[in-house]
Amino acid sequence: MPIGVGREGKDLLPKRERIRREKDLKEVIKAKQFHFSSPLLYFVARLSQRPSCRVAIVCRRNIKGSVVRNRLKRVLRAAYLKIKHKIKKNIDLVIFPRVLEIEFSEACEVLSLGLKQCGLF
Repeated sequence: MPIGVGREGKDLLPKRERIRREKDLKEVIKAKQFHFSSPLLYFVARLSQRPSCRVAIVCRRNIKGSVVRNRLKRVLRAAYLKIKHKIKKNIDLVIFPRVLEIEFSEACEVLSLGLKQCGLF
């Protein structure tokens, strides 16, 4: 199986591109160097010294049902994977969805719009 491809052929984020530690997650949220808000999602970002961008998608428990939360994460992860090559700087990015359902095209559009407004695209 090729690196970065799941069992069903889906793209996955490599571990080096994920924010995995709670401490790192809280530091990004606290620093909030860049932020963007829309009715569909909210994100915060900070510049990083790491060689690549890292991302975390945080769904709150008020989004009922693990199936809904996980689908939302998959769509946002796929949108990030589609546009990550256009990001100019190495950043740590934390995405908070605000809706129960979002289409892939909408997610790509909103994410790229937010990154452009922050000067990271």
